[in-house]
Amino acid sequence: NPRLAVEFDARRFETDLRAARAALARTRDAAPLERALALHRGDFLAGAAAGDWLLEHRERWRRLYLEGRGAMEEVRRGR
Repeated sequence: NPRLAVEFDARRFETDLRAARAALARTRDAAPLERALALHRGDFLAGAAAGDWLLEHRERWRRLYLEGRGAMEEVRRGR
């Protein structure tokens, strides 16, 4: 329920990372990307026997993290 005051850290990670990548493209400021990447705490529900429903989410958030790390490496190399 979106009206509940509950923060879902994986959703925040995705939202912040997407916004940071867009900001990076506009301003070349890597600080928001660094903050967004710092939210990542590893694979979603790693080791949990929760069924197959989580695999799509886990893979999406892993891919976003790796793409973000790649963007950070490009910044560090001056690209």
